[in-house]
Amino acid sequence: IEMGLGLVCEEAARLILSSDDYSLSPISELRGEPRADFDVQPDIDRIYSVLSRRDVRYDDRLAEIRDIFGVGTDVHTKDEWEDIFSSLELLDREHSEWLSLSSAPVETPEPLWQMLERSLAYFVLRHCSGAASPEDFRSSLGLALLLERILASAAVTCGDYSVDSVAELARVLSCELEYSEENTDELRFEFY
Repeated sequence: IEMGLGLVCEEAARLILSSDDYSLSPISELRGEPRADFDVQPDIDRIYSVLSRRDVRYDDRLAEIRDIFGVGTDVHTKDEWEDIFSSLELLDREHSEWLSLSSAPVETPEPLWQMLERSLAYFVLRHCSGAASPEDFRSSLGLALLLERILASAAVTCGDYSVDSVAELARVLSCELEYSEENTDELRFEFY
């Protein structure tokens, strides 16, 4: 099983965002280890079930996930998010400005629905699968939803909804935030 696949790789980002399906083996099989007291699989399955309902507008699916788990991305004002992102350790300080776009509400254009659905499925698997408690799951889901909104905002701002363009934005997002434990810990903390 390939375990190191992530959005930080250009080709992996393109494949993840353009795939037809994101159903995966149970988390315990992927990790090859027994789960702790808290089993994340039912919650991840529930999220994937909501995400896969293509008869429902994408933004409504996001709202339902936030409601089910009591997680919002509106926990800070635009200025507070800008302060948080400016305090993170980034590889390229120029990325700080577009990373803080997450605070701007965005109506998701239909051409982005499938790619953002796939990105959220990826973020949920990557960040929620190791949760040790319901609180930890909730903060990890907050991080996953925040990452998805940053990607959505950046894509809308860019105006190019091609897989290659969105994959490049996802790669930068992943490089700057996902692969920095300090940054993900700081952002997760914002949802406690």
